Amino acid sequence: NEDSGFVVGSKGNGIQQNDSAAIFFTSNGGTTWTTKFIGQRPNEVCWKISFPSLQLGFVSIEAFGGSARFFLRTTDRGATWEDKPFVSGYDAQGIGFINATVGWIGGWSGPTQGTTDGGASWHLAGFGSRINRFRFLSDTLGYAVGERV
Repeated sequence: NEDSGFVVGSKGNGIQQNDSAAIFFTSNGGTTWTTKFIGQRPNEVCWKISFPSLQLGFVSIEAFGGSARFFLRTTDRGATWEDKPFVSGYDAQGIGFINATVGWIGGWSGPTQGTTDGGASWHLAGFGSRINRFRFLSDTLGYAVGERV
């Protein structure tokens, strides 16, 4: 709403190799921000955020080194966030979920990855590459923007 919202990015000294993924929250229209998550791994940036419901949210993490990859999930309106494993070596950017189980992550690495079990497993989605943004207008209508719309 006009008072509450999240912003995702990174926190550190501004040198990408030292920064860690970060999520911040405001409840007063952006006047002040509280930290909701700081990653424990360097070289990571929170890239995009998706809230398919008030309780449930997901954040993509773009990593700049190593092969382990993760995304974040909250089930308590963003009060706490947990790391979830993702496809090794995949350069994630866009993320979009339409409900608790069905979602997609796209990125620079190639074809879009999809899940039907809330991110416990991933598979090639069969559409798009280099997807940076998902936008859903309903649970049956959405757009993905990358190399193509």
